[in-house]
Amino acid sequence: GPGRPGRPQPKYDLFELFVKCPRRGYARENLMDLVWGETYAGDYRTVDGHSRRLREKLEAAPGAPQHILTKWGIGY
Repeated sequence: GPGRPGRPQPKYDLFELFVKCPRRGYARENLMDLVWGETYAGDYRTVDGHSRRLREKLEAAPGAPQHILTKWGIGY
């Protein structure tokens, strides 16, 4: 969760959440609360940026992802 020592945040927490529940859809708002905490005052687009960077590292073709998907009307 937020502030876990010994690991850069929040990229790895977001990745861990996607891996633990691979078929679950998350709204940006839910991801913000789960990864950054309910008191985080940042923009929901923060999730998009971190997801994009994860795709760049993990996907063979980040522009056509197979693992971290965006679902219109749901989120990720």
